[in-house]
Amino acid sequence: MKIITVAIILAVVAIDANAAWGPKYGSEDSCIVERKNGRKFYFCGQSQSECAGYKVLKWSTQKAFQNEKSFTSEFDSSRTFYCCNPDGGARGVWKEGKSWYVTNEVATKQLENGTCNYHRRINICGGDESTDCTVPDTCTNGTFMRNDECVTNCPDGIL
Repeated sequence: MKIITVAIILAVVAIDANAAWGPKYGSEDSCIVERKNGRKFYFCGQSQSECAGYKVLKWSTQKAFQNEKSFTSEFDSSRTFYCCNPDGGARGVWKEGKSWYVTNEVATKQLENGTCNYHRRINICGGDESTDCTVPDTCTNGTFMRNDECVTNCPDGIL
């Protein structure tokens, strides 16, 4: 019975230790630490002396990232983290996602006499990197395109 109890305790400790290797957020999500193959610290903004309760030691690997830069977890290669620090402050925030853009599509905008298409891009940090359009691509009924404007037909006999 004692052997079974000891085996169960060792199994639980091993599972817990294995789970602790993966990415852990710290300092209001401005840093991530991974403990697989030594301690690796990833800072969004400036380096710090600790992260998620782990001190940065002289043999620790540490990297500081700026806005839009990313890294993929060594523990779980399907997890990518992006640094959100558009103002270049001491501490940014890490966001996890598959790509920098969460919205990347062609959208249509209604103008006064027509519509235009533009590229709508929202990044993982919530920033809008869309390109605006002000010149119509198509005109509404009763108007036609002339010199990049939607205009109505002239009355008969007037040139």
